[in-house]
Amino acid sequence: MIFISLSQNALLVSEGLARATTDKMGSPPQVAFFREDPQRLLRALSASFPDQIFDLSADEDGTSSSSYRSCHVVEASSPDRIFVSTATDQAEYRKLLEDLNYHYEFGEGKTVGAGATFLVESGVRCALHLDGKWRRGEVLSVGNDRGRWEAGEDGEDCMAAVRLDDTGEILEETFACSLKPLEQRFCMLEPRGFLYGMKRIVPSGDPWSVEAVNLVKTKLVDCEGVKFKLLSEEKEFVKHVKEWNFEAKTPAASFVFCFERPAGALDPAVTVAVDMEKFLVETGEAKWVEGLTPGPIERLPSPPLLRWKPADAPQSKVVEGTCMFVHSDDDRRIIVYLVTEEVEKKLEEIRSVATQAFQGTSPRPQDRFWYAGQPCFVQFHWDLLWYRGQVLKIHKRDTYDVQLIDYGTIQEVGPRGMRKDLLGMADVPTLVTAVEMTDRELKPADGKEKIDRREIVDLHKSFVDKRVVIELDEFPPTTWPYVGRLKNAIEILVGKGPKG
Repeated sequence: MIFISLSQNALLVSEGLARATTDKMGSPPQVAFFREDPQRLLRALSASFPDQIFDLSADEDGTSSSSYRSCHVVEASSPDRIFVSTATDQAEYRKLLEDLNYHYEFGEGKTVGAGATFLVESGVRCALHLDGKWRRGEVLSVGNDRGRWEAGEDGEDCMAAVRLDDTGEILEETFACSLKPLEQRFCMLEPRGFLYGMKRIVPSGDPWSVEAVNLVKTKLVDCEGVKFKLLSEEKEFVKHVKEWNFEAKTPAASFVFCFERPAGALDPAVTVAVDMEKFLVETGEAKWVEGLTPGPIERLPSPPLLRWKPADAPQSKVVEGTCMFVHSDDDRRIIVYLVTEEVEKKLEEIRSVATQAFQGTSPRPQDRFWYAGQPCFVQFHWDLLWYRGQVLKIHKRDTYDVQLIDYGTIQEVGPRGMRKDLLGMADVPTLVTAVEMTDRELKPADGKEKIDRREIVDLHKSFVDKRVVIELDEFPPTTWPYVGRLKNAIEILVGKGPKG
């Protein structure tokens, strides 16, 4: 499934993923290849869409009946064992964990053991120490003949299975004697971690392949934009469980993962959400349960669009400013990026605030994954300061072409130099002015289809930091980049142009 949110419209494409994608040559992609390179599938998805698009926008009153909700996938050992932490009040939850850890590490709870009044048996709430921190949990079973254990009796090596409240993870073997009673005040917040599975699919082989597990981990674990829907309580799902002839011990859920792609250089974002079950089926790692014909996928609510605001329209037909960058995106046209005097102070403010916020920091887990069109802050390699940017292209070696949106400059950078926090600047218009030049001197030479790359580099060297005066062909402009011609091209090209 591909779910697209464009401005206020929500569109759902119900074609299969293999049919929905094309490579650069326009031919269908080889789905089998995606097993080895799943990122290629995402690149293909973000590059093109199928012809048939169905309008599934929100109801007229602006509401949506979707039951998908955001979640945080903590761990996934296979497509049918996914540990989910649901969204709650993060501040309240963090406070509870801090109090829990302090109570059992330094407070009264430190001296509290599993006494005679604390029976370790199925259903009992407990506290346990794991990876340097105290966690909330519930005892699922006790590994002795009586199914219970209490302090003072033989068998201190007795093991218990415990489900962690806040990740859903199940610890199969925990020493019963290491558990402590969980005080009532730490039970006030309901458990936020649960174990789910994708039950409408089964592995193509037996068991789940390494590729299938890795696909689930890569797309769901610790990633933003993941949504899920509980299926175990839906009448249609329950009705088919007997037909499929399997016992759903783990609650069944549907998962989607979302990413963005641009509709144009500075156009509103397009958000694409891929159904994980269909994703695994289309990549050949899974197949539908026998007798199951997947119906239409329930529509998702339109997610908020988070994009840099487009540049303000120029105030006159003649634009004057300092050239920051000269570039060609197709070797057939020259684009000049210039900054006017009116925005120079704002540029300094943005650079100062961003550098103060990000200098010396390390990327967060969510800063490791990017898609074409995403807004970001990026560290420029020449001065090591931070600027607003937008991802243009994804390279196989986990680097990205990022354009500094307020200057036009493009550089290749890795995730260490990129941040997703937009510092509340999404509403600040793009400050650079981009103009496609129509001057004959800046077009391919007679008899040539493209401009030589060396000529583009020479033009950049000639124009950068020079004062340029451009007359727009159309005013007010209706396209981006704008279209115009240089009024002082000759004096710049012969080396007499004034410095910006």
